Amino acid sequence: MPPPGLHSLILYDNFEWKTAQKSHENLQTICVLTKIPAVSLEEFETKFYGILKENYQRKLDFRNLAEIDNLKLCIISDVLAGKSIGKSYKDMLETFGADNIDMSDLKKQLVLRRVSNSLKTVVEQGNLFTKELSIDFQQNFICVDDIHFSASYSAEWDVDYEEMPLKYAMMILKNTKLQLNRLHIVSSSSTDPVFIDFLKNLSHKISTKELYLNVDCPETTHLFLTCMKPEFLDILTLKTGNIDEIVKLDYFLDFPVFSIKLSNLTEEHLMNLREGLSKSQKFKDCYISTENPIRLELIENVFSLSSGPEFSEGPRQAFLKEITENARNRNSDDIVQTLMTALSSAKAASTMKAYGQENEQRRRWILERGLPLNEVSTVMYLAWKSESVGSGSLAKISAAYKMVNNEVSIPGAQCVAELINSKKRAEATTRKQPVCINEPVIVKIMSTLEDAKSEIDVLLVHLSYSALLRASEASNLQWKDVRVKNGLLEVFVAEAKNDQLGKGRTTFVQCKAGSDLDLLLKRWKVRCSLKNPDFIFHNLHNQKPLSPSSISSIVKAKFDAIGVQGSHHALRRGRANDLQAEGFSLDEIQRTGRWRSPAGMSTYLRDNPRAQGIRVEEMESEEEEEGPPSLTREAPVPL
Repeated sequence: MPPPGLHSLILYDNFEWKTAQKSHENLQTICVLTKIPAVSLEEFETKFYGILKENYQRKLDFRNLAEIDNLKLCIISDVLAGKSIGKSYKDMLETFGADNIDMSDLKKQLVLRRVSNSLKTVVEQGNLFTKELSIDFQQNFICVDDIHFSASYSAEWDVDYEEMPLKYAMMILKNTKLQLNRLHIVSSSSTDPVFIDFLKNLSHKISTKELYLNVDCPETTHLFLTCMKPEFLDILTLKTGNIDEIVKLDYFLDFPVFSIKLSNLTEEHLMNLREGLSKSQKFKDCYISTENPIRLELIENVFSLSSGPEFSEGPRQAFLKEITENARNRNSDDIVQTLMTALSSAKAASTMKAYGQENEQRRRWILERGLPLNEVSTVMYLAWKSESVGSGSLAKISAAYKMVNNEVSIPGAQCVAELINSKKRAEATTRKQPVCINEPVIVKIMSTLEDAKSEIDVLLVHLSYSALLRASEASNLQWKDVRVKNGLLEVFVAEAKNDQLGKGRTTFVQCKAGSDLDLLLKRWKVRCSLKNPDFIFHNLHNQKPLSPSSISSIVKAKFDAIGVQGSHHALRRGRANDLQAEGFSLDEIQRTGRWRSPAGMSTYLRDNPRAQGIRVEEMESEEEEEGPPSLTREAPVPL
């Protein structure tokens, strides 16, 4: 017989996005601590999916949840997870609703948190409530300090003085549910090899909001950084480290505050730092300290502080510098700020970011070779890049250069144009036909439905195909932007690549009741109803929208799973060609796909009889000819 409160626990675990297996593991832990009879995985899964199905049907029928009469297991689960009473109460309120919470008298049941002494002891032994941890390795001395425990161990007291503090520290860090506010690690001598081996073999990432590292060598710093959970880290302070290696870490872009101390700061260090931080969407502050004074002109040269946020060069840089100096002399810094903001927002944010990265790479290449930062060096850089990139990349480099220089000489412009045209001719001999993902592929992807995760991935593919969405448009799509009316799904695209001013366009998609797209949307809407996110395709942990790159990766993974080569954009291309094959006019396809001009749309469409004026009736009435007609000799007619 299932324990009382299992129904509530399953709904609560589902609210926290736990799978059936994870929910069963949670129940097993609770059963051990509270002496409740265990439930087998098979029996639990049957119960788990049955309850979710019942809950789903209730939502479709606009009925409330069944009455919740026991929240004991939910409360114990929250205690094990280290939740505060306030957080626990809020989550249960969101999961079960105010009426059910009042009916079950949750406030009385929360007393469990105070009277369950044995459970509290187990939790404390697991160090779930440790929020700050400090480990100090010194010569013949180790100190470990946290909220519950503080001790120093010296070689003067015991030959094996390292063993006890390290075991304690490793016991804390081994806890997969640990969430620290601050982790402070200092090592003026060689860090203990046992601790190093522990970090190398750690099976999970350590969660800490702030990390302070002052260890003996850059390699050890790098090891510590690879053990951190990037999405949890907010502040990183390093006293040693190789900045060139640190910026290469995948999660270097994920924390907003970065601080480092270097023995010497070079222009190359700053260039690496600038390139890494320019890719981050979270970065706010960077603090650098050195043993030697930092030259102001070095920072101004790399970060272009005297000419605004972009890499201004040549006459443009001199012009902006003059404006800045005049404003400072007349206490008009606000005017300069207004101008710089206008310059940085004149183009789309993604365009400014891409151009900034191209200019950064160009400047780095020129400076590394000791060349002057001018037009001639830029043409040399373009010639060098043409050996490894296509004509589109060369055109982007040229556009980025023009953005910060404003003018190019006639000979320079001719050289750039001829480099790009030469590359286009070479590409014409090897260019492959772009991939189109057509409706049969969508049907095949529908067969991969297995669980909640696969449902949202399939919905992403289906909706992107049906509404001809770009990855950036799918990323920004909100629930308020879609609605079904009279068998039509209205998809409002608020802002697109070719709609930078955000006027918005609406695409209409056939979505009859009971169709695949209709069911996928409704099921995902029900699953999201507990947390009520704004965005349709969102991160399950923080409800923020998935990035366009994440959207593209998910779609590509679905294609790979069924053995199809293609990208997210192949869905848009394939749908446009399918519409043409179904007899839609070019004007109708252009409006459906939200293209601004027929020229932009034409690159997506393959040759098709309908596009060349051949009517459907003519195509169906004429039989396909297999070759020229053959002549046969007739027998002579007798006289």
